[in-house]
Amino acid sequence: MKEFEQEILLKEQMAEFLEGSFAPNVTLLREFDHKKAGVILEGLHFSAWILLGHIRSRQQVLFDFMKDPENNPEVWPEAYWPENYEPKNRQEWDEAIDAYEKELEPVSYTHLTLPTKRIV
Repeated sequence: MKEFEQEILLKEQMAEFLEGSFAPNVTLLREFDHKKAGVILEGLHFSAWILLGHIRSRQQVLFDFMKDPENNPEVWPEAYWPENYEPKNRQEWDEAIDAYEKELEPVSYTHLTLPTKRIV
């Protein structure tokens, strides 16, 4: 397998992982009842709302590193965990999901799988 073929395969796998593979993350979030987004289950220290904020923060750090590793060497700074454990309302929950989906666009399947070199 040639280097550019390996790169395309890696990008396809990364895009599939980020989009949620067999269960797309955005679809699952949209089906989640926003009224339960603030519930902290026994044994956990976070709610779905807190986890969504944490994931968005972490993926932004990762995406910044992917775009410019030279200027973003700190891939895993101290974890960000939102202080409010629930969304104020349905609108805030939906807006956070919309933002999460938009943040995924630059590394979506379409963008990641475009060859960076011409296949001959």
